[in-house]
Order: sequence, then structure tokens, then C-alpha cells
Amino acid sequence: MIELLLTSFPVIIRYFQLKRRGEAMTVWNMRTAVLIWAVLAFLLFLLIFYFHPKSYSGIVPFRTISVVSQASGPVTAINVINGQRVEAGDLLFQVDDRAQRAALEQAEAEFAKISAAETKAAETLKVAQASVAEAEASLDKLRVDLDNALTLVTRNVGTRDAVRQLESSVAIAEAGVAAAEAQVALAQTDISQTLPAQRRAAEAALHSAQVALAQTEVHAYTGGVVT
Repeated sequence: MIELLLTSFPVIIRYFQLKRRGEAMTVWNMRTAVLIWAVLAFLLFLLIFYFHPKSYSGIVPFRTISVVSQASGPVTAINVINGQRVEAGDLLFQVDDRAQRAALEQAEAEFAKISAAETKAAETLKVAQASVAEAEASLDKLRVDLDNALTLVTRNVGTRDAVRQLESSVAIAEAGVAAAEAQVALAQTDISQTLPAQRRAAEAALHSAQVALAQTEVHAYTGGVVT
């Protein structure tokens, strides 16, 4: 065997030493070389059979790695066969992914709803800002009319009823401006705070659903032979 030849160099060296000196090659003279040879042979055999065990009936793997899916469910597809060589990243098997796909579709729908809500909020803000501008313009006109009515009263031309009516209209218009400004503030809060928080939550749920779906496919994370 090649292992015995590789480890027999101490005996060979001792043999030539004894031959050069003209000494007899006895067991006593060869004891150290034989002992070294035996130790080296034992270590070499131990190393070989430890890292490369063999049997005459088949192949015995030295390192085995149990591969399991992080997702629960029945196996729906096996993409390898026994004895096949695989590399890192190769698809090994798949488990039932119907629940994960449903969860992903729901997460995508929620994410789409957030996008639609953001678009709607932007439009709502524009409408609210236009309403504020319109309400302020109406209020400005009513205030001018009120000033004119007061001037007419001081000149004994206008009536107090007209002034009271305009004062009531101004108060209503001021309330309309305040309501329109509140709608603007609400839309701005939705755009700057509420919807971004909802978007982050939807993104996290979408990412979680994508990870859960990916876990239904089991890939090899190192090279080896399927057993």
C-alpha cells in the first residue's frame, strides 16, 4: 500500500546507514527506525480513515448536514436525487407555499392601499388649500362690504339691519376659513406623519411576507452530495 511506502523512509534510511558502516541489519539495530515507521504509519492511517472513511458496501459520508425548511407544511417538490452533487445555492426541495403566497398578496394589497391613500391625501391637500383661498377671498369681500355698510350708517344712508347681516356673514366666513385651514392641517398631518408610519408598517409586513415565501424553498448553503 502507498501508505506503508510513504512511512517507511526511516527504515530505508537506517538500512543504508547500517550498510555504509558495515553493521548487520538486526532487529535490535533497526528498533528505532521500525518504531518510528510504525508510529508514522499509524498516524497516517488514522488521518486517512478519519477524514475519508470507507466501506466495501457503499460510501460513508464523513460530514452530514441535516437540511430542514424553516416553513412548516408538506413537501410539494423535491429537486434533487440521492447521490446528486449540489453546490451552494442549488434548490433542494419546496414545501407548500399557499399560505405564504396568500399572506404576500394581502401585504401587497395593503401596500397598494397606502400608495393610493398618499395620492388621495395629496389631492385632498390641494382641494383644502383651494378652499382656504376661496374662503379667505369671500371673507375679504364681506369685510369690505361691512366697512362700506358702517360708513353708510355713519352718514345716515345705510341701515343697522344691513350691518348686522354683514357682521353675521363675516362671522360665518371666518368660521369657514378656520374649517378650511383645519382641513389643510389635517391633510398635512396625514402626509407628513400618519401615512409615512403606515407605509413603514406596510413595507415591514411586505418584507416579512416575502421572507416567509422565500423560506418555502430550501437551498443548499454549502456544496456536497445528497444522501
